[in-house]
Amino acid sequence: QLQLLRLRPFLGYRSACASLYRTVRDHILPQQADSPVLVLKQSREGEQRLRYVLQSDAMDADARSAGATGAEVSAASKARALYVALRQVVANDAWSVERSANSKDNDWEKRTPKLETPKYQVLSRDALSGIEVREYAPYAVVQTQQGPEVANNRSFFMLADYIFGKKNVRNEKMAMTTPVQMDRKSGAMSFIMPSKYWSSLEDAPLPAGDAGVSLEPRPTETLAVSIFGGYALGPTVAKKYNDPFTV
Repeated sequence: QLQLLRLRPFLGYRSACASLYRTVRDHILPQQADSPVLVLKQSREGEQRLRYVLQSDAMDADARSAGATGAEVSAASKARALYVALRQVVANDAWSVERSANSKDNDWEKRTPKLETPKYQVLSRDALSGIEVREYAPYAVVQTQQGPEVANNRSFFMLADYIFGKKNVRNEKMAMTTPVQMDRKSGAMSFIMPSKYWSSLEDAPLPAGDAGVSLEPRPTETLAVSIFGGYALGPTVAKKYNDPFTV
C-alpha cells in the first residue's frame, strides 16, 4: 500500500509533464515559429532578469520572419514556449490547458473578455473567410509615442502605467478595455480609453511628463476585421488576406 501511495504522485507528475510537453510541441511552438525569439536582460529592483520576446514584437515580422519557417527551433524559442505554458498552470492544471489548446471551438470572439470596446455596426460579412467589414463610431485611445524599435511588452506596460494611474496627472485608475491595437506602419500600440472620454477627450487626465504616451481621438472609420487565435505575425496575416483567389 505504501509503495502504491509513492507511485501514484510520481505517475501524476509524469503525466502532467507529458501533457505540458504536448501543449508546447503541438500548439505554442507552431504559433511562434514565424518569429525568432530574443533573450533580453533586464534589471528591476536590483535583480537581473531574463525575458524571452518574439523578435516580431517590434512589428517587423514580414522582414524578420521570412527565413524563420522550417528552421531548427532555438533554445530561446523552447524556453519562451515553456514559460507560456507554465504561466497557464498557475490557475489551471496541465490537462485542462491541453484540453483547451486541443479544443475545436474556434469562436474566439466568445473567448474575448467582456470588457468595454468601441461600438460598431457590421456592414458585410464574408461567409467563407469570416472577415467582417465594420463601421466604427468615434472613440479615443491612449497611444505610445515610440515607434517599432520599442518592444511590444515595454509599450504595453507604458500604456498600463497610464491606465492604472501611475503615469497620469490625476493618478486616476481606469478599467481595462479591448482591443489592444498595433499600427504595423509606425509600431505604435494603443489602448482604448473608457467610453466616458470618447466624446470629451479633453476631460481625460493628461499623461505624466515621462509617460511616453499621448491621447488621440479616432474618427468614424471602416475596417476589415478577421478574428483568429495565436499571434498576428506577418506570415499568419498574409495567409488571411492574400488568398490566391482574391481579386
